[in-house]
Amino acid sequence: MKKGQFWYADFVIGILVIAFITVLFAKSVVDVPERGSKLNLLSQDATTIGNLLMSPGIDSKKWVNGEGKIGIVENGKVNHVLLDDFTKLVETGGEKQEGYQKARQLLGTSYDFSVYFQKKDGIILNNKAYGGIDDIGQLQDLAAENIVRLNRVAYFDGTGDNIGEIYTMVLVVWDYGKEKMTSQKVCTNAESKGLCNVLCIFLPDYLKGCQRDWNKCMAVAC
Repeated sequence: MKKGQFWYADFVIGILVIAFITVLFAKSVVDVPERGSKLNLLSQDATTIGNLLMSPGIDSKKWVNGEGKIGIVENGKVNHVLLDDFTKLVETGGEKQEGYQKARQLLGTSYDFSVYFQKKDGIILNNKAYGGIDDIGQLQDLAAENIVRLNRVAYFDGTGDNIGEIYTMVLVVWDYGKEKMTSQKVCTNAESKGLCNVLCIFLPDYLKGCQRDWNKCMAVAC
């Protein structure tokens, strides 16, 4: 009787594991086209934002009110007045980033973006980016679920003597998606109680989230 009960318990556990793996597999199959669709939308927005930035701006003093059209290039080169108005816009509003939200509205995107200008030798204009993230290091190491980067050539001629400099305008558009959908407490407990391998077996996506979001269970390769 005990032997039969043992086999029955093994059978139930096996069925549960198979069902669990089946659910995970089905979810991963669904996520692939969804993520591809999201990346397509990000790419479209990145192209639109890049084209607008590389075009002449309209009524730049009204951008803060959500009016006009954002653009920083006139006659083939960056207009410093328009560029200054754009940088001031995205930097206004403090923690609420009200100016940045206006910029997103004018650029017609629901995604986050930042832009910076880099010379061939690696020097970055003002050593910062403009948009949702201004720290270059943080932007380059951004761990969002979906990221699109777009490069455009920008010509700067601050003196007007037609002897300018070539920069690369680097535009980053991202969607945080499911970032930090894990619990810090759960991940910490899993690490402290030696349960990271259990997460790897039964909840591998959650384990990866613990590693990505909280740097927990880093010793487990799953």
